[in-house]
Amino acid sequence: MKKEGKLRQDISLILSSLDLGDNSKLEAVILYGSYGRGEGAFYSVGEETFTYNDYDILLIVSELIDDKKISEYKDLVSSKTDIKWIDLSQMLKSDLEDLKPTIFNYDLKYGSEIIWGDESILKYIRIQKSAQIQYQEIEILFFTRLYTFIASLDASGFQVGVKGEDARFFRYQMAKAVLAAVDCELILAGKYSHSYKEKVSLISGYMPELKALSEWALREKLCPSAPKMTTNQVVDLYKAVTRTFHKSMLKGLSRLYKRKIDSTQRHIDCFNLSSKNFYAFLRTFLRRKVYSKFLEYHRISFAQAFIVEHYLSQNTSKDYMLSYVRKQIKNYSNKNLKLEKNFSWNAHRVGLSELLKQSR
Repeated sequence: MKKEGKLRQDISLILSSLDLGDNSKLEAVILYGSYGRGEGAFYSVGEETFTYNDYDILLIVSELIDDKKISEYKDLVSSKTDIKWIDLSQMLKSDLEDLKPTIFNYDLKYGSEIIWGDESILKYIRIQKSAQIQYQEIEILFFTRLYTFIASLDASGFQVGVKGEDARFFRYQMAKAVLAAVDCELILAGKYSHSYKEKVSLISGYMPELKALSEWALREKLCPSAPKMTTNQVVDLYKAVTRTFHKSMLKGLSRLYKRKIDSTQRHIDCFNLSSKNFYAFLRTFLRRKVYSKFLEYHRISFAQAFIVEHYLSQNTSKDYMLSYVRKQIKNYSNKNLKLEKNFSWNAHRVGLSELLKQSR
């Protein structure tokens, strides 16, 4: 099978880049994320098969490896393979048994493949399959997936449509947003699963109104396609996904804060008044660089949320939303991106996309 052959070839190249025999600190190498679940994205061009999303590799170690060495591993993998992105991180074996039931930890336990080392290493993670994912994960998911609405299209995407790799990227990002909405709904229902296929099966029975869109998202996630899309097709897909995502996330955020959250401003108010977030601010305040990054991350995240909300309310005056976005671009852009007050929503979206690219 082409997909399986490509995956095994890449795993072999990744392992050959690590000091497997010489590194006494290394206990196991884990492939997690979509490829670890056996649900990674592949696409074909002619006879060639390519991976689309990134490989997520976790090193389980008895003692932390120097960060410089981790960077060298990543560079070596990149030089040996055609892999576009690889996320290489490490975790102490002694920390496994204390992991909380977050999305990442749950998926690590039940949706990963040990590709080298101690094959029983995941048994140290005590999370039960029936564990309830914390509502805090919905906010993390929300902030993470807002990117799909900001950077999935270039400046002309809404005017001329997309084709080729631009279409593949746009559709793939929209699929990720839909599946994030599915995750949110399943967390709220206490039915979270690590498997995309099982998630879509569950949501189809639990919320039939999401069946068609979630099944489309699953197909695109597993095999990203690149058809030519007209302006109307781009707008229709973007609008449908934005509405679905926004509705589910506001429901999840309302459950998290035990308050009705029906706007980004209301979310900001609840976020600032949360005792948990207040203590997080205090913890970072004494470490000035960490505190600055904490503020920047959340301010830019809320700017993305305002872009999404403004899009869904285009027929009403929401100038304060774009004003907030302009302020963050001005504060954090190192290219001094300039946006005048009369600039369009799309110009603000593109400006924010440029800012996000700078911070990555």
